Amino acid sequence: MMSDHHQGFLAIAHAAKDSKVAAEGVCADAGKLDAAQDAEIDTMVTMLETTFKDPYQPKVTPDSKTMADALAA
Repeated sequence: MMSDHHQGFLAIAHAAKDSKVAAEGVCADAGKLDAAQDAEIDTMVTMLETTFKDPYQPKVTPDSKTMADALAA
């Protein structure tokens, strides 16, 4: 569940980073958060694969998708 949460955050960060109207600082911060979240997701997915042989791929939850879509608009 935590990796889904982080994947949702990535969707939101991407929407902010790619925004045409967001302030420059917002876009830069979203880019930094994007990199940090990617690293954390990689850690979680690797742990699931090596410890539990679980090839889980994180998903964006409906709530996170709604927030990302609102930002994109």
